[in-house]
This record gives sequence, C-alpha cells and structure tokens, in this order.
Amino acid sequence: MLMPASMYTLPKNIRVAADSVSKTFYLTLNINELKKAEYAGKKLALAVGLANPSPYGLSATASKTIVIVDVDALVIGPAIEITSKYLKNSGNPFVASTMDAGGRWGTLADWVANSGAMSHNGIGGFSKDGDGPSMNMESGWGSPAIKNGKIYQTITLPAGTYAFDPSPWIWQGTKDVSYVVVAPNASTLPDYANIASSTSVLSATFDKPRVTFKLTATTQVTVGVVVNYVQDQQGFKTKAVHLYSYPKHL
Repeated sequence: MLMPASMYTLPKNIRVAADSVSKTFYLTLNINELKKAEYAGKKLALAVGLANPSPYGLSATASKTIVIVDVDALVIGPAIEITSKYLKNSGNPFVASTMDAGGRWGTLADWVANSGAMSHNGIGGFSKDGDGPSMNMESGWGSPAIKNGKIYQTITLPAGTYAFDPSPWIWQGTKDVSYVVVAPNASTLPDYANIASSTSVLSATFDKPRVTFKLTATTQVTVGVVVNYVQDQQGFKTKAVHLYSYPKHL
C-alpha cells in the first residue's frame, strides 16, 4: 500500500559537506495517522529520490530508495509471550479432565466447553490421535454437527496491549466461518450468530486468527473460539494457544 502524503515529511533539501560524499536525512512519520484502523496490519511503501544536485554529480543507482513501513511492527512493537502467566492448560500438551471410553475424545481441563462443543456424547473440546493432544472441535465422519460450539477461558489482565492467537493450526478444515474471540468485561463468549455484529467483543476468522486488543485498566477478559459447523466434515486442531503483550505499544 502506498504511504499517503499526510503521513510523512521529508527535508526539502540536503546540504552535503565539501569533504563528504553522503549525508544522513530523516523521514518523519505521523504516528497518529499510523494508528488509524485502516492501516492496521498493512505495510506502507514510499519511494524517496534525490534530484537537481548542485554543484555535485548524482549517482543514478544511489539516488533512489524504497522505504517500507510495517505498521504493526512500528505501532504495536515486538510481542512478548505471556501465555503461561495468565492462561491455564494452554497446550504443548493440552490436558483433558475427562476422556471417552475409546480414548479419542475428551474435555479440556481449565477451559469451558459449552453443550454445543461437547458433541461426542457429552464430551468435547479435546482430541488425542496421531497428531497428539489438541484443542479440537470436529463434525462429520460419524460425529454430529456442532451448533454454536464454544471453548473459552476467563482471565484478568492489567492495562496494556495484547493479542490472543490459537495458531498455528495442526488442521484448519472449517467450511463455515469460525471465530477467535476476545470479550473484555465478560465471563463468557457471545453466541455465534451475534459475533459479527457485536460491538462489545473483538474477533477474527480462522484464516487470520490473531486478535489484538487494548485495555486501559485491569480487566476481566474471556478468550476462546466459537464455531457453527452446519456443513459436513469440518473442524480444527491446535497444539497450543498463545497470549502476547506489547509493552512498547506507541
């Protein structure tokens, strides 16, 4: 994406000393512009060139450059993983509190799985197969549809900027749109039908599953996933979920 002119300033001229062949100059960025929602997750490109040199000659190859600004890296800053400090049973490996007689399906310890998610005869949210222990919801192949299935955990976080991310997926075979959800000031997650239009939660679809959120005070937050598997033969698996903080957020 091209960087808009309102976002930057450059010096109008550069004076190079007589005994030098180069000069440092600075590109100034408008941080308030960078913080706008329309630029989140974007990389902005700006072509910078020098022209009309006097009294020196100008190298054609050295007179132009392309500046790429990764907005999230600059505005949000580097991520620090804090999963183990706040989330219980976050994976690698996941642990089940209950398993079925066959040893394939289970219910995750320390997480809430609603009745929709517990689709394997009253058990669900966990599986153990050739991929190892995983957080899982799956329909088809002999298992029933999952209507409004939720898996979530409620934690308390201090003020700051965070991200919740259940990826990378072992398997992401969803056909119906599925959501990663963060619900501040809540002890549960909204129903599937209300997520897309909700103004009280933040969400992302499974194809780009990281949800970034900012808290201005110590807040109870519920994080998790919500699916509605109507079409046959679909589901997901992940070996771990992650919680990140961004202490250098601008």
